[in-house]
Amino acid sequence: IDKQELEAHYSYMAKIQEVPAADSGTDSEPLEQNDQNAVECDHEHVALANLIKILKLNVDENKRIQKQLRKENVSLTQELTE
Repeated sequence: IDKQELEAHYSYMAKIQEVPAADSGTDSEPLEQNDQNAVECDHEHVALANLIKILKLNVDENKRIQKQLRKENVSLTQELTE
């Protein structure tokens, strides 16, 4: 999942949770709850974006390590065959 997909998802979730003033009657609690939900969604979005960033860094680091290990294996194999 890329950043744009996450943003689209959370934007959609925020939209469907909105309560128009006409539908809420005199009670403003649903709107306040909606604001709280939007804040929580924003926090989740940031947390997920950070996790994705960390995972990408881990994948890149693992690829680098695997490449280095392959080179070392080739070198050791050549030493053993000599």
